[in-house]
Amino acid sequence: MKYVLVVLFCSLSLVASAEESWDFDALLKEMNMAYQQPEGWRPAKQVYSQVASNRVLVTPDGKAELHLLLRPVSLMSIDYDDPHSSAPNPNEVFPLLFDSLVQQLSNNQGSNKQELLPRQAQEKFNANWAAASVFDLKQRTSEVYSEGLLIAMHRHNAGDAYLLVLSNSLGSIKNLIQSAETSLVFNE
Repeated sequence: MKYVLVVLFCSLSLVASAEESWDFDALLKEMNMAYQQPEGWRPAKQVYSQVASNRVLVTPDGKAELHLLLRPVSLMSIDYDDPHSSAPNPNEVFPLLFDSLVQQLSNNQGSNKQELLPRQAQEKFNANWAAASVFDLKQRTSEVYSEGLLIAMHRHNAGDAYLLVLSNSLGSIKNLIQSAETSLVFNE
């Protein structure tokens, strides 16, 4: 089975300009999501990473960045070149996208990935699927931070949302991570 999967919103190369891309509020509305700025984080005036995000927050002491990425299904483009089979459904490729993002951001030394049970994803994010991964960052992702935590959530027919925390010591900011991890949720 030969096919090429091109997901434009994902491979818009996460490593890009540090400017916020697309209108955050419009994407929230399109994806039927709610956002509440997490406690202990503030909008970034200066960003020390090369991640194409819709919104970037930092801790007051600058020890961590929080990148919020919203990718609605409507922005997904799948180029499929197998005439004997139909193209993959955009609502079924989210685990592949998650793995691809981890691969793009990490130094490929392995990552610690955990998928939530469907019930847990529903309870925590009102999502159909969710996962998290901790990894060491590629230097091109950030010259300041060395560790990353990617939290992903998917809701059918809405899209994917990602929270990316960058720090030099994720273990030392557990409270800030807990505050951030439910700042984005899908509405009922």
